[in-house]
Order: sequence, then structure tokens, then C-alpha cells
Amino acid sequence: MSTHIMTIDVEDWFHILGLDTTPETDAWAHLPAILPEGMDVILDLFRKHDAKATFFWLGWAAEKYPDYVQRCVDAGHEIGVHSYAHRMVHTMTPEAFRADLRRAIRVITEAGGVVPTAYRAPGFSITEQEPWAYEILLEEGIEIDSSVFPMAHGHGGQASSSLAPYGIACADQTLQEIPISLTTVLGRRLCMCGGGYFRLFPYPMIRYSFQQFERENRPGIVYMHPREFVPDHPRLPMSAVRRFKSYVNLDTVLPKMDRLMQEFSFTSIADYLRLQPAA
Repeated sequence: MSTHIMTIDVEDWFHILGLDTTPETDAWAHLPAILPEGMDVILDLFRKHDAKATFFWLGWAAEKYPDYVQRCVDAGHEIGVHSYAHRMVHTMTPEAFRADLRRAIRVITEAGGVVPTAYRAPGFSITEQEPWAYEILLEEGIEIDSSVFPMAHGHGGQASSSLAPYGIACADQTLQEIPISLTTVLGRRLCMCGGGYFRLFPYPMIRYSFQQFERENRPGIVYMHPREFVPDHPRLPMSAVRRFKSYVNLDTVLPKMDRLMQEFSFTSIADYLRLQPAA
């Protein structure tokens, strides 16, 4: 059986992107938080299955909950960066992106005692128009990126991307890219491995995806959020369509994840890469 990759984007219920009703950064500290509750469920689940994961921490969340960053470290999980203020990369200047990244790396390092070397952009928001972002990531000590969504996506997407992990050459360095896993059905790319997609699709289709990944000798990358493990968390005002995408089938997440982890093996991005044979 192949080993796949488990990732968690550590943010709270009020961090949903692209809404007029998303609270401003200075309001976050005053809102009721469910992140600790979701993290407790996730860490217990991973302990149950003896699985490791990459936790992409929002810098703001690491600053507020340093004890949870430390708990991830103590449990042997990889610590990554999910920006500081949860702003989409394609809305930022290179200078603002670098400043946000540096701040996130600093507070995450202070919280967990380890320097993060993996990054995921909020909303998978590095597109073909932001190649400068990869150069900045490398310059700031990031070695692994998992920001590419290899199909059209509401906040970004790179439809021409490879489905398998690949290297991005920048000057004399190479950034290892771990794109989000997509399944090919009748020639069409589909995502079933994370977020609303994972909640929407029935478990047999999710299992089919992982079986396809194993046949094609590429990893399945799961991406979830703590709020998805707390089904009764507060809701943000939004359109009916967006509400469906954000909140459909929340009560199915934990049983689906438990079943998936019974049938397939999962580890962090860094450990997965270490398991690969040398080229």
C-alpha cells in the first residue's frame, strides 16, 4: 500500500475567503473561536491512526495558540506556513507578500521552536501570473510549496499544472511543488480530497480517487481545516451557493476521515519526500 499525504490548513471559522462579510483582521481576536476544539479532534484522530501530517499554520493563529503549535511538534507533525493574515497572493504586491511571509515564519518559529520550510497560499492563490512568489519563498527559506490547484479554482488555480509533484527552478535553486491531488474521470480533472469537495462526494468516490493515485504512483494529498471537524461552528452570512459550498455535509467529515485513514496510510509532506527513492 502506498503512503499518501495529510495536510491541515490551520485557521478558524471566520477566515473563509472572498466574502464581503469576512471580518477584518483586527476583529478576529474578539470573535468566538472553535480552532482549539477542531484541533483537539484532529490530533486525537491522527494519534488513533498513528498518522503524521503537515499543519500549515496561519501566523495569526500560531501567535494566539502557541500551545497547539507545540502540541503538533511534540506529536511529530510537520509545521508549515499558511501566511500571517490570510490574504490571497494574487491580491498582494511582492513586497507585501514577503513582509507577510516573514512575519508568519517568525511567529510560527517562536511558537513551535522549529523553522517552517513548507508553505501553502490561502485559497491556493498563486496563479501563473505570480512567478515572483516562488522566488520569494526560496529566498525566505521555504523549500516546499503546496499552493498549486491544478484546475480552475475560485481563488486561483493553474489548469495546465502537472498532477504529480514537480520542481520549480528559480535561479540556482529548486522549489519542490506538491500540487493538490486531482482525479481524472472521463478525461476531466476532479478534486475529491479536501474541503468542500471532500464533504460533497460520497466515500466510495473518494476511495476510488486514492486507488487511482496508487495506480498512477502519485500521492493523494488531503487538505482540511479545523472548522470542518466542528459541525456546529458559527456561520458567516453569504449567498446560498457559497453557503452550500462552505457548509455542506460537515457532519460527514469525521466519519469519512476515520474510514479513509483506516484504508490508506498517511504522512507529512516532508516525510513523504524522504521516503522517495533518490533520482
